[in-house]
Amino acid sequence: MKSIKHKDITFYPGTEFSASHIDPPKPASAFVPHWFKNQPKYSDSNGFAFKNGKHNLTSKSCLPLVDGFTSGYIFSTPFDIQVNRYPDGSIYFEHAFVIPHNITPFVNYRHGEGISQNLQCPWDYENFEGYDKLQFNWMPYWGMETPKKYSCIVTHPINRLDLPFYTLGGVMDTDGWGVPGNHPFLLKKGWSGFIPAGTPFMQVIPFKRENWKSKVNNSMVSKTITKIYQRDKFIKDYYKNNVWESKTYR
Repeated sequence: MKSIKHKDITFYPGTEFSASHIDPPKPASAFVPHWFKNQPKYSDSNGFAFKNGKHNLTSKSCLPLVDGFTSGYIFSTPFDIQVNRYPDGSIYFEHAFVIPHNITPFVNYRHGEGISQNLQCPWDYENFEGYDKLQFNWMPYWGMETPKKYSCIVTHPINRLDLPFYTLGGVMDTDGWGVPGNHPFLLKKGWSGFIPAGTPFMQVIPFKRENWKSKVNNSMVSKTITKIYQRDKFIKDYYKNNVWESKTYR
């Protein structure tokens, strides 16, 4: 069997506290949500069916969707978090685990005493539809380093709109800078409740930096039609068997 070559992404603790008490990020494949895992592969049937040119496969058979869930690595909440609201709507957090006073809290306020990020993020006080104003950060406690010419997409866990928060995304050149730092997130408007330990809050996907130039080619319509004809020769699994390549993140 041909061995698979891997690039290395290194996760490292920001402090001795992180090394001793906070789990490092893990492959995203370990965090596929139960509601997706438990979804049936076929709809309205106990097995595969094809009738009148239509199949009964559900989204569980959509490999681009699966790749979204399983690509890269996941940072997860290191302990239980209770999100509470005062009568005036303001928010406070209770951590199940006591954070030493000299360590930045896992959830911290973007505009705490002596902190001003208005110039860095001038839309802090505008509301995003369905969410409270941007006022909180995650502190992941772990940094990351990639080989030269590799960066990381840092984003909310893909397809996880079921979570009661939304982590803002960005791109980091982690071959030069990947130290643990604050990552802003939004809470769903009016939400309070319980965020269990192990909840994914951030997804990291490494990629190679390359320069790109876009083109428009209207003459490729025939290529599109040819590809569709090729696909339509098969009832199912054309993409899986002829296009898709397995990706591994360990």
